[in-house]
Amino acid sequence: MTTIEGNKLIAGFDDSVKLTNERTYKYFIRGKLLAAEGLKYHSSWDWLMPVVQKIESQGQSVSIFRGCCDIRFDKLEEGQEEPEPIESGGGQPKIISTWQSVVKYIQWYNQQNPIQ
Repeated sequence: MTTIEGNKLIAGFDDSVKLTNERTYKYFIRGKLLAAEGLKYHSSWDWLMPVVQKIESQGQSVSIFRGCCDIRFDKLEEGQEEPEPIESGGGQPKIISTWQSVVKYIQWYNQQNPIQ
């Protein structure tokens, strides 16, 4: 997955973002209108941490340490099978590992909660 594709996925999960044009992928975020190329989840903790906090508010544990990021599934719906923890990192900046784990979590989340 490219950085732009991952950032678009995160933007769809981020409650503070509104997609204003699906054809051209224009987003209204933080008082600005941005193209997908302008999303900064991969490079700004100010952008990424609110999404990490949303994941934690859903009952999951997010650990960021030594260039790694792990997401553990502490809260699942009744009857839902517990997936393997999401782990990213090693030898790369923490923000990249965290971004990768967040993208993997959102992919899992979207599979569990398909749009009707």
